[in-house]
Amino acid sequence: MMLRTTTGRRRRRGIWLVLAMGAAAVGCQALSHQLTDWQMLGQEALNDPIKAVGGDGIVFLPPGNESPRARDQLANASPAELVAYYSPVFIQQRVDTKNQPYPYPPEYDQIGQAQLRREAKDLKSVVAGPPTVYAIYERPKIDGRERVQLTYTAWYPAHPRMKAIDLEEANVDSCVLRVTLDGGN
Repeated sequence: MMLRTTTGRRRRRGIWLVLAMGAAAVGCQALSHQLTDWQMLGQEALNDPIKAVGGDGIVFLPPGNESPRARDQLANASPAELVAYYSPVFIQQRVDTKNQPYPYPPEYDQIGQAQLRREAKDLKSVVAGPPTVYAIYERPKIDGRERVQLTYTAWYPAHPRMKAIDLEEANVDSCVLRVTLDGGN
C-alpha cells in the first residue's frame, strides 16, 4: 500500500513539474515575442524611405559614395574598404511625442557620439555631438570556418519610456547591425 502512495505522489509531482515547465516556457516565449517582434519595412520602403517611416525623418548616410564592386575586388578588399562598402544607411523617424502617453524630447531620436563623463564618484555614459556610427571588423570562426564580421553601432541619448511598464527604458540606447560575410566577402 505504501508503494502505491509513493508512486501516486511521484506521478502528481511529475505532472505538476511538466505543467510548471510548460507554463514557464509559454510565459518566456510571450515575453520574448514582446521584446523581439519588430515591424519591418517592406520592399517599397527602398523607393522612398522617408515616406516609409511616416513622412518625417532623417537619413544618415555613410561617408563616401561606394560604387558596386565585383566579387574579386571584394575578396581582396582591406578591412577598412569592407567596412566602408557595407556601411548601412540609417533612416531615423521623427515623431512629435507631445500627444503620446509618455512624451520625450526630440533629441532622443538623434544618433550621436558615445562618451564617458566623470560625475562625482563614477563615470556616466553620454551620447551627444554629431551623428556617428561606430564599426568593428572581426574574423571569428563560425561553423569551423573563418568569416568576416562587420558590426555597426549607432548610439542614442536615451531609450524613453514608451509604455506603463517599459523594460527597454534606459539612459543610453543603441542600434546594432551585424553583417557576416561569406568566403568571398
